[in-house]
Amino acid sequence: MPFLYVRVTKVKLTNPPANSSAFVKLVIGTHAIKTKSQACNDMGWDQVFAFDKEGLNSASLEISVWTEKNWYSLEGGEASASPGNDVMLSVWLGAPAGEAFQEAWQSDSGGLIPETRAKVYLSPKLWYLRLTVIQTQDLQLGSGRSEPGVRNPELFVKGQLGAQLFKTSRTSVGLSSSASSTPTWNEDLIFVAAEPFEPFLVITVEDVTNGQSVGFVKVQLSTIDKRMDDKSEPRSRWFNLIGDEKTKPYAGRIHVRLCLEGGYHVLDEAAHVTSDVRATAKQLSKPPIGLLEVGLRGATNLLPVKTRDGTRGTTDAYVVAKYGPKWVRTRTILDRFNPRWNEQYTWDVYDPCTVLTIGMFDNGRYKHDQGDKKDVRLGKLRVRLSTLDTNRVYMGTYSLMVLLPNGAKKMGEIEIALRFSCSSWISLIQAYYTLVFYYKSFWFES
Repeated sequence: MPFLYVRVTKVKLTNPPANSSAFVKLVIGTHAIKTKSQACNDMGWDQVFAFDKEGLNSASLEISVWTEKNWYSLEGGEASASPGNDVMLSVWLGAPAGEAFQEAWQSDSGGLIPETRAKVYLSPKLWYLRLTVIQTQDLQLGSGRSEPGVRNPELFVKGQLGAQLFKTSRTSVGLSSSASSTPTWNEDLIFVAAEPFEPFLVITVEDVTNGQSVGFVKVQLSTIDKRMDDKSEPRSRWFNLIGDEKTKPYAGRIHVRLCLEGGYHVLDEAAHVTSDVRATAKQLSKPPIGLLEVGLRGATNLLPVKTRDGTRGTTDAYVVAKYGPKWVRTRTILDRFNPRWNEQYTWDVYDPCTVLTIGMFDNGRYKHDQGDKKDVRLGKLRVRLSTLDTNRVYMGTYSLMVLLPNGAKKMGEIEIALRFSCSSWISLIQAYYTLVFYYKSFWFES
């Protein structure tokens, strides 16, 4: 799908008005766009505009320079035409690839709207945070800690990291033989911590009988040790509990064990469709075994999902693809039922038994007056890399289905191209062998 590129570099005027600004206006049929305004004594833009050739309804490009007071003709056919008024620009036909297209104003996606631009972003690195609650000592429960007749108050420990909150079981503390004066738990609480980390992990000891907090402590995540395997036990630490910073600065102490587990992969997808199984720690990562190339070519026969101007149906479609921690989003092509993206992306492959996920959506949030609307899913498909032949190009069209309350509905078709390139057969065979050996070992141990 070719585009007509126009790069406006600079303009020179013979007698520019003083203390004024100017801009360049481009017109192709019904498409009209102008550059940023610049002072007349420094008119340099270097802006790129990309016009979708299929959407052009004129064969001529009109270029004009405008100031606050008048406009200047750049044609030199007549003797009386403005001599010395020059514009420096370049015009060419090209594909939607390269740096010029990424920075250009794009006619098929609404220009320079941030919500319609193509984007590549990475998921944050996830760690398992293990909090082992061992015991508490010297708790300052106070005389009015419980209701009359309750001799053994029940305590539990609560850990909170951001919006995640987990609790231990209850244990009694008191003077009777059945209750311990030193509450002990030896329980693990597992959190998921994302980089950049939350500043603190809050550990609180609470009394169930009166619903009040005995004390708390804030642990900085930057001080927690990172563990790569299970050969070494993380060190245990004592922390002083704070009841009230003003009236009760000391409420006892708690014995815990903390560590960030880097030897595991935090599953942020369903296990049967996961796209990454690598451990979190970089020290445990291995070199890639291949390269996955995905071409998001276009879609056909999309159904309208909303109305424009209150009369006709329309669809503003874009595609999202995810593999591993890398997400890509194509540009949104506005008001077309057969959009063409022709965008290509690549991913490093570390394990062949992973899945690529591709989804298509209708963009409902690119207009600022419609910010409360959500994007509508048009369908998705998944590709299991283990079913692909290496170094072979797959091109095909696949149906987009969505599940509605009254049944499945076809929303259109998506056209993609795939290739899984493997530079070393030995690395690929070793990846499969390691996986089979792991399953056999797990089966025998079970």
